[in-house]
Amino acid sequence: MICQPGEPGVPYGIGSADGGHDAIHAELGTVDDFKHLIAIAANYGMEVAMDLAIQCSPDHPWAKDHPEWFKKRPDGTIQYAENPPKKYQDIYPVYFETDDWQNLWEELKRVLLVWASWGVRIVRVDNPHTKPFAFWEWVIAEVKKEFPDMLFLAEAFTKPKVMQQLAKGALLTRIPITPGAIRSMSWKST
Repeated sequence: MICQPGEPGVPYGIGSADGGHDAIHAELGTVDDFKHLIAIAANYGMEVAMDLAIQCSPDHPWAKDHPEWFKKRPDGTIQYAENPPKKYQDIYPVYFETDDWQNLWEELKRVLLVWASWGVRIVRVDNPHTKPFAFWEWVIAEVKKEFPDMLFLAEAFTKPKVMQQLAKGALLTRIPITPGAIRSMSWKST
C-alpha cells in the first residue's frame, strides 16, 4: 500500500516535510500543548512516554538533508523497509553503517535531549536490537548525564543472548518490578 497525498501514512513513518523526530504534527497541537499535556498528566500521577522509532518517512527532513544516513538501492534511491513479504514504501530505516555515523549518533542524542527538555522521562525504543549496541551504551550514558532519571524501555523480540546484551546497555533493567510491586499497584478506570 502506498499512501496518497493528504493521508497521514503509517505512524512509524516518522516525520514529514514540516519536521522530523523533534516535531509535533500540527494536527496534534504545538510544543506548548505537549508540555501542557505532560503537566496535566503529572497532576494525575502519570507520565507521558515517547516512542522512539529510528526510521523516517520519505519526506522527513533527514531524507533530504542527510541522504547518506540511509541505505541506497542500486538505482540510487533510498531503500525502504521490508519484512518479506511486506514492503513498507513509506518507511526508510536509518543506516547505522553510514560513513557519517558520528553525526547521526549526535543527531539522535539531540532528539532525545529535546524530548527530555519538554518533560519526557520515559522512552520506549522500537527494535533496539537492530541498532548497534555501542550506540545504545553511548546515547543512554550521554542522555543520563543531563537527565539521570530518564528511563529507556526496549521493545525487542529477539534471541535471549541479544536481550541480555541490550540489558547490559541499560535498555531492559531499569524497572524493578517484582510480584509484590505489581500487587500493590492500584488501577482504576477514569
